[in-house]
Amino acid sequence: MPTFEGTKAPTMQRAHLAYLLFCPTLVLAQAGTLDPSFSSDGLYMTDVSAYADEVDAVLVQPDGMTVGAGWIDDGSLILPFVQRLQEVGTPDPSFGIAGTVYFPIAGQMPYPYAVGMQSSGNLILAGLIYDGSFDGNAMVIRLLPDGSPDLSFGTDGLVTWDYGAGFGFQSAWAMEIMDDDRIVLVGEEGENGMAVARLTSEGEPDDTFGTNGVALTGVPFSSGL
Repeated sequence: MPTFEGTKAPTMQRAHLAYLLFCPTLVLAQAGTLDPSFSSDGLYMTDVSAYADEVDAVLVQPDGMTVGAGWIDDGSLILPFVQRLQEVGTPDPSFGIAGTVYFPIAGQMPYPYAVGMQSSGNLILAGLIYDGSFDGNAMVIRLLPDGSPDLSFGTDGLVTWDYGAGFGFQSAWAMEIMDDDRIVLVGEEGENGMAVARLTSEGEPDDTFGTNGVALTGVPFSSGL
């Protein structure tokens, strides 16, 4: 995963976010070719920011809608970004503003790297958040089905977690939502390598797992993806 220095992620050339859907079977076209039933040609692209924008995780909901999660750089701030597309590859008007959600987190730079959905339809984002120093924390955000932050989760929809191990980067690179809606994070802790952590469905450390909800491998320079 990227190493962050200074106050922002490395500057990127202006890019467009893209979603592609391929035909799995011989229906309208040869398997493995772009599916023309999705966004008319199998490819949906959007330009959210004049600076950098990136989708790092994709979820296909049970209803066929596609959720992309990542971050954007608006020139001064890093903001978490989520977009939901209808099954045909057009923005879902019931989600955020024209299918798109992004918002600032005061004094912090959030980088979502995983997205999942609980049985309620709430969306969970997980990743890394930091303030420009080298002391980052794992991050979990919960959004309601309409894309607004779930204010009942953590602090205004945000949970940050240092895994209880002190200074250094604590991150979540991957996530799984269990059948009972508990949230499993896999990532790393700066001094102890690969880390696995579990939250209750409401964002509290799950004390039945590891030590205070965290299991550290103690293998230096290891990471879970």
